[in-house]
Amino acid sequence: MRFKAVLVGVLTLLSLSTNAETYQQKVRCLSEAVYHEARGESYRGQLAVAQTVLNRVKSRQFPSTVCKVVFQKNQFSWTKSWNQSWNADRDSVQVAKVALMGTHSFKDFKALYFHSKMVKPSWKRQYLTTIDNHVFYK
Repeated sequence: MRFKAVLVGVLTLLSLSTNAETYQQKVRCLSEAVYHEARGESYRGQLAVAQTVLNRVKSRQFPSTVCKVVFQKNQFSWTKSWNQSWNADRDSVQVAKVALMGTHSFKDFKALYFHSKMVKPSWKRQYLTTIDNHVFYK
């Protein structure tokens, strides 16, 4: 069973070599990011993380698909040790679906970057807000 899960993960990542991305792939990658970055935080905090990923997709500074943004090298620390096992829970999947629909209060949220309050990054960005355990920037 574990082999099957790893195989599905690898095949999903391999299928991302084009800019075409299915809705299911978007949900899977976005929910995985929400799960690893914001599980245990409020719905608002999880939605802010999801919208930040979607903002990156729209920006010319980042890749043009959800999965490519999520798995872009050196962007999210959890991807460095990710073992291609999909862990997203029901809550993070729901947040991902709501974010992708764009019918939420964070659709105008302009963040492109965030970090945990425990981290002190060397980069300087325009501060937007702090939500739960994350600091968001333009």
